[in-house]
Amino acid sequence: MKIKFWGVRGSIPTPGPQTVKYGGNTSCLEIITKQGLLIIDSGSGIRELGKNLLEKNEAVKGNILLSHTHWDHIQGFPFFIPAFEKGNEFNIYGPYYVHKKLEDVLAGQMEYRYFPITLDKMHSRINFKDLKEETLEIDDCIITTKFLNHTSPTLGFKIKSDNKTLVYATDNEQCFVMPPEMINQEELSPYFNEKDWELVEFIKGVDILIHDTQYTQEEYFKKAGWGHSSFIYTLNIAKAAGIKKLILFHHDPEHSDDFLETILLKSKKLAENFEMKIFLAQEKAEFLI
Repeated sequence: MKIKFWGVRGSIPTPGPQTVKYGGNTSCLEIITKQGLLIIDSGSGIRELGKNLLEKNEAVKGNILLSHTHWDHIQGFPFFIPAFEKGNEFNIYGPYYVHKKLEDVLAGQMEYRYFPITLDKMHSRINFKDLKEETLEIDDCIITTKFLNHTSPTLGFKIKSDNKTLVYATDNEQCFVMPPEMINQEELSPYFNEKDWELVEFIKGVDILIHDTQYTQEEYFKKAGWGHSSFIYTLNIAKAAGIKKLILFHHDPEHSDDFLETILLKSKKLAENFEMKIFLAQEKAEFLI
């Protein structure tokens, strides 16, 4: 599998000189396997990905996995030009909602009151599938889904292809209640409840973990319940699961390139006594597993 990041930011796009190194586009990840194309999330980064796909001058067929439908994960879809062209084909998968189908949710942001072109004006062939916790085969990938702890139904994806496995788990919040004395404590602590351990089992031993690290410890205490993790929590679950390669993802819009690098340095310091390579998600960065 080859992985390429096209959007790494959370909440809202943040272009500008303070984010130029790691990127200001919201979540979008491209995965190329021997048999096909996977796109995870369609934040603003999918616009550039779409342009890149069109440069090949051939029909584009792929599968789009949406972790959830908060705006920063779907806002780029109306600007995904390959979806407008006849001859292209996309299967779009996303979490099951009780009262609304995935297709209706995506169509909602393209109503005339919000956008000048409606979903039915996309001329590619588009198929929708609502997902629960399940395992499915797409091309040469076996994909297992797991609901995460967020403010709306959100899926993590475990993707296995050619005996390599990655997990994409963004917009996930710790389940345990952190004691107040840990507010400013930047050290690893095994405070997990049953749901946290379920996540550890889901990610155990994968080749790459891409996980939400939107907050510092102090920021998390101010925003508990918003559906995101501190980098401390992510390091905790990565350590417990024996992760060898961790990518810090879904950067907060207030975090500059310099600030992200301080988080990276702190993370590496905390993980120096066990085998784990840690990276910051960066637009256009590629990983081969």
